[in-house]
Amino acid sequence: MTVRGRSSVVEREVSTLDTRVRFPPPASSDGPAKVLSNMKTEERDEARRLRREQGASVKELAGLLRVSRSSVSLWVRDIELTEAQYLALRSRMGGRIDGSRANAVAALARRREEQASGRALARRGDLLHVAGCMLYWAEGARNRNVVVFTNSDPEMVAFFLRFLRRCFSVPDQKVRVTCNLFADHEQRQEEVEQFWLDLLQLLVNAFESPR
Repeated sequence: MTVRGRSSVVEREVSTLDTRVRFPPPASSDGPAKVLSNMKTEERDEARRLRREQGASVKELAGLLRVSRSSVSLWVRDIELTEAQYLALRSRMGGRIDGSRANAVAALARRREEQASGRALARRGDLLHVAGCMLYWAEGARNRNVVVFTNSDPEMVAFFLRFLRRCFSVPDQKVRVTCNLFADHEQRQEEVEQFWLDLLQLLVNAFESPR
């Protein structure tokens, strides 16, 4: 959780894939440059299609399209293989598969398991879970391995932390608090920090410096 204005709480939790989309630079109006840009776009689209439909590896796509592996990796990194495609790829590689892909498949399985668990929890209609999800939807944010909640209302921050503790068994060791103070409150920094520690029932090492 993070609290803007005066305080913040940050909770480090299970990773969710952060997909960042990079758009290619605009094509030049010059003839050769425009043709080259169109070729790259066609190759990228074809690479994504083959990856999605056939589960082709980065190495296979690079050889087929005659482009660098780094380019292919950038183009298809957000496309996840199905279990069947993963097994077929592993078979083509003689039972071997690179560690990063194996980790990605394992992470995908864990994510699907957590998603199924979350849906089951939502169907139970627990009011704390429902209210916590709505509060996160309104005031929360996420990054890789981090869930952030930004607010300066003590009751709201305390409620959200209770939601994390009870619904997701988040341990206090994974909770971080950040206080962003106005200049006229700088002399009261220790007092403000202690207020949040007492309210949230956290130890002093839960604090981290604002970024």
